[in-house]
Amino acid sequence: MAIISVKKYINDSFSSISGRSLGKAVIEALENDNKQKIILDFNSMSPFTSLFFNAMLEELLGQGNIKVINDSLIIKNLSNLDVKTYERCLNSAIQHQVKLDAD
Repeated sequence: MAIISVKKYINDSFSSISGRSLGKAVIEALENDNKQKIILDFNSMSPFTSLFFNAMLEELLGQGNIKVINDSLIIKNLSNLDVKTYERCLNSAIQHQVKLDAD
């Protein structure tokens, strides 16, 4: 099981650049062993914006089924409000991927 300390990979929780950086860290962890669970530890960081999560998920969309990738992730130490933001962005990314696959 890989642990990604989010604050190690990002400068702030508001930018798309930081979201992409975290997405790339997740991709790297998946490439090392795609059957493992990856813990994303958001300890000491809040709040996060949809811009951040959308950018992170956009990076992950290129790696395959976003639902399967998300099932590999264990989210820790994320506030309830930030969890709701993440889930809203995830659902949007899933619907976007379904639409792309249908076209």
